[in-house]
Amino acid sequence: MRLAGILLLRWRWRIERGLDIAHEREKSGDDFAARVYVMFAFDPKHATIAQRLRHRLGEVLYRRSIPGNAIDYVWTSHEPRGARWDNPYAPESKMVSLGAGPMPEWRSEEVDVEADYRTLFGTAPPSIVAVAVMTDSDDSCQRATAEFADLGFTARQGRRP
Repeated sequence: MRLAGILLLRWRWRIERGLDIAHEREKSGDDFAARVYVMFAFDPKHATIAQRLRHRLGEVLYRRSIPGNAIDYVWTSHEPRGARWDNPYAPESKMVSLGAGPMPEWRSEEVDVEADYRTLFGTAPPSIVAVAVMTDSDDSCQRATAEFADLGFTARQGRRP
């Protein structure tokens, strides 16, 4: 899917059971009650030699095409809305905090994926190859419960996809 400068990603989510993670930017705290991943096609034109080699090795090992960069929109315990950082496990993945909210109320989100990609990676985004949701608590060994609804792309006001 090409963004073509007009798409927003919208969804609703709520946390029924959250996490209390103090160090969300570190491997030991890389757990989030809710994540929405947006994964992009690998773009060799904007990759270093090391990134191209690592990507090719991944394709050989997994015997399939694998995504390039990713943006993880996360419901955080302590990071403020708008905070951004590198994923501690995967440098090609960037984290964007959408803050926390009262539980278990539904919260609506809207993000400009193209603008976020340009800010985080410094270039226009390649095609989106996947969108995924996840609840993650393996590093902290806590339990979390999240629900997601109405996930989809929509046109910006006054434009058509």
